[in-house]
Amino acid sequence: MRQTIQMTRRRFFASCFMLLILVIAVTGYSMLTTLAEEEPVQGLPYYSSIEIQEGDSLWKIADRYRKGSRMTTQEYVKQLQRMNRLTGDTIHAGAHLTIVYYK
Repeated sequence: MRQTIQMTRRRFFASCFMLLILVIAVTGYSMLTTLAEEEPVQGLPYYSSIEIQEGDSLWKIADRYRKGSRMTTQEYVKQLQRMNRLTGDTIHAGAHLTIVYYK
């Protein structure tokens, strides 16, 4: 009887250990796939001046140049407004705009 109880305990602890290993493996895999789906690490910022073209908007420019940053388009537009001291989002073709891009 005592031997049976000891065997049952060993099987129970072995099962718990295997379950723990499985949970750790699944959690680790889940974390790795989540990290792989995230945006790459933000690159270094570089600044430049661009000439605004007909049909450009702050939103289109933000979509073009925010790549490599962790900013959303809206955050990038706000940064453009701060950098260029714009009070709204009206820009005019032929004018110049300071932008930041990331490498």
